[in-house]
Amino acid sequence: MLIEAKKLIGLPVFTQSGQKLGEVDDLEIEIDGQSIMNYQVGGSGVIKGLLGSKLIVHRSQILSITEDKVVVEDNVADKKEAIAEDKEEKSSSRVSEGVVTSSDNN
Repeated sequence: MLIEAKKLIGLPVFTQSGQKLGEVDDLEIEIDGQSIMNYQVGGSGVIKGLLGSKLIVHRSQILSITEDKVVVEDNVADKKEAIAEDKEEKSSSRVSEGVVTSSDNN
């Protein structure tokens, strides 16, 4: 089955256990092999506010793609939580030191 990129962008992304991770924002294509290597998943709603950055999902972590959704391995959610925790720790340490940078506003 083929799916157009414009239909893939915006598809909701779920783990196999049903946790919503966000939506497909972009694709990274390996030019020589003309293959999708990574999917960039952006948060939606509250998740977007917490994470503020994209989650990169390697094609090997994709379990299925339909016209309705993308399903990824459960361990992708663990990676997303680790990124959010790391971002929160960095933000807290900047505030406690009284240092504010432009990256704090992202």
